[in-house]
Amino acid sequence: MSGTFISRVIPVLRPAVRPPRLLLVGKAAVAAAIAWAVGALLPWGAAEYAYYAPLGAVIAMAPTVVSSVRSSAQLVVGLASGIAIAWLLVPLALPEPLKIALAVGAGTLVAGIPVLGSGRDYVPVAALFTLLLGGSELGDYSFGYVAQMATGLVVGVAVNLLVAPPLQLQDARESVSRLKRRAADHLDGAASVLTEPKPGDDELSRSIDDYPALLEDAFAALDTARESRRINPRARRWSFDVDGTRDDLDALRRVGRHLQDLDAALLDGPHEAVPADLREAMGDAVRATAELLRAWDRGDDLARHCGDSLEAHRALRRRAGGWDAPTPESREQVAVTAFSLRTVHDEVEHRVRSSDRPAP
Repeated sequence: MSGTFISRVIPVLRPAVRPPRLLLVGKAAVAAAIAWAVGALLPWGAAEYAYYAPLGAVIAMAPTVVSSVRSSAQLVVGLASGIAIAWLLVPLALPEPLKIALAVGAGTLVAGIPVLGSGRDYVPVAALFTLLLGGSELGDYSFGYVAQMATGLVVGVAVNLLVAPPLQLQDARESVSRLKRRAADHLDGAASVLTEPKPGDDELSRSIDDYPALLEDAFAALDTARESRRINPRARRWSFDVDGTRDDLDALRRVGRHLQDLDAALLDGPHEAVPADLREAMGDAVRATAELLRAWDRGDDLARHCGDSLEAHRALRRRAGGWDAPTPESREQVAVTAFSLRTVHDEVEHRVRSSDRPAP
């Protein structure tokens, strides 16, 4: 029982203890401490509200430097909007519960403006805090609130920029690699279906159901990687081909569609109509394409695997060309399988050759 619990908990906790996350934890802690110390030195009574500075520092500690700057600017606008709402409500001769309701309602309404970004979540919070805590010192509180939050934001951005500014490259690389391996594993399953007398149910098609989600995650990781390189001095030391990676993902998107076509061909119609030697040639082409995908992932011995895959596809075409199909369905099954596999091969080969081409 305990072993099962631990095996389920560890994958959930693992992302929290990855080195990039631990670095972010350390920087957030340092930034909060510095912000508290700096906030206590602010003039004109703002030091009384120094407890807001660490909050601003924590909010500014984003996964990329650009997102730190963007979220900080959006937060300042959001705070100013919430404070403005509170200032409009304070003079009104209304019961306090009604004022609170109006502050939260108006703040939530303004928070619906998309341009405020991450700062919109703080509009109703700022309106409520200013209304309840400002009291007779509304001006001093509003100034101190904004000044301390801005101080914390500046400290957070500075720490994020100066202390190992984050480069989110590894997740993008791993996401692309995961897609290549997933496509190769799926082709292995397709080869197994071809060698079995009766393919059975739709297990093959279900085995790639997660491919679109993996593709979406990979594009998101690439966008984060590209953003993490902006205004980041470490980007000069760590090369990362953003355009080439996006081209890889576009190719893998098309590969996914061809795999779906392959599934449809293998799951439609009886395999018994296809002779064993032709099924074997189809299986050889499938396995060669899978190995080509794995070689593309590893980046080694690509020329040999491209040649092996091409030869397997030619052998399949020769064997299929001399086969007198008993039914149109069986002929279409073999033709779609051969076409889908060859198209996957061409997509991978094109990307392999493009990667080897020297930059202009």
